[in-house]
Amino acid sequence: MNAELLVFTQECCPKCVEAKKKLEQAGLPYKEINIDTVEGRAEFALHISKINTTPAFYADWQEYSRVEDVINALTKG
Repeated sequence: MNAELLVFTQECCPKCVEAKKKLEQAGLPYKEINIDTVEGRAEFALHISKINTTPAFYADWQEYSRVEDVINALTKG
């Protein structure tokens, strides 16, 4: 993976927990950003424009709303 993977999450988000487990199982390092904080909301606004739910993912100038899509994109050969 060339670029840092950002994972935007919220405290009470079961899908976020599931997504992080899948990323760890796939061996993909990531930086978690909690959008329940002011700083996290600012990062979310800076990187994500088309997604309004969590988890949301950002890597290589692309936005992803599904963990499976980001795993497929970042583990391609």
